[in-house]
Amino acid sequence: MKKHQWLISLLFCILLLPGILQAEQKGLIWEVSSKDTKAYIVGSVHLFKEDLYPLNEQIEKAFQESEVAVFEIDMKEMDSGLLQFQQKGLYHEGDSLDKHISKETLDILLPRLSSYGIPFEIAKRFRPWMLAMTIQSIEYQKLGFRPEFGIDRYFYEKAKDKEIKGLESIEYQLGLFDGFSDHEQEIYLLYHT
Repeated sequence: MKKHQWLISLLFCILLLPGILQAEQKGLIWEVSSKDTKAYIVGSVHLFKEDLYPLNEQIEKAFQESEVAVFEIDMKEMDSGLLQFQQKGLYHEGDSLDKHISKETLDILLPRLSSYGIPFEIAKRFRPWMLAMTIQSIEYQKLGFRPEFGIDRYFYEKAKDKEIKGLESIEYQLGLFDGFSDHEQEIYLLYHT
């Protein structure tokens, strides 16, 4: 039986990473194996700082030895994913954010939007979960985190000679957020505001 080696890049909560990655190891990796298969699991985030690189040598070696690279989402889907984000993340004409959140949440949100220079006329088209993600992304980028330094993008660009797989689809992930009730979306927005 042919022995297979896989590199699996999983998303870990970015809130845990600053303390973890201050260590010299610059990354997290686990090895899982059976008698005919070996898989490496690598902690990953979509946004990071350039000083994350170079990665730990064990991670680079595991990637080189792997035949298959598995990402949270196959990044080929990202182009079509933008359209899906718009379809699921924005309200249709005649509907708006202020019809789905409380006045108390709106009162907390408006100064925050103003501090980012985002007019409410634009923000009100966003569903609460999409606006929360936008705010979170702005915050991370203000701290110097960039998508071009994300571990998933780094390995995706190096994986041209490997079989590439995704654990989930964009449609599946967006469906999770789209399935939130208005109340759940409002809580999610408040958490990120």
